[in-house]
Amino acid sequence: MADPVDCTASTPVFPTFDRACTTEADCFIAFHMINCCGTREALGLSNAEKQAFDDAEGICSAQYPPCGCAQGPTSTDEGSTANDEGMIQVQCASGQCMTYVP
Repeated sequence: MADPVDCTASTPVFPTFDRACTTEADCFIAFHMINCCGTREALGLSNAEKQAFDDAEGICSAQYPPCGCAQGPTSTDEGSTANDEGMIQVQCASGQCMTYVP
């Protein structure tokens, strides 16, 4: 992996991934941990990026020490949040994979 991963830096460093799609079937929901409480964001990414994302996310989540706080709701690309990640869906909108809560 060429991009560095340092999720606990004062300015976190996490790679960006391709979101290009033609149909919803081209997309998957990637859950990215954003703090030591376990709060995550749901990203709509191209299926071609799954392994690269999984590799980077493994490094990122291992960097966080347990900090004993409650996990916050998961945010989506379109700005909504969900306490139940099963509610989050992905779509191909204007050629980009995007997560949302219906």
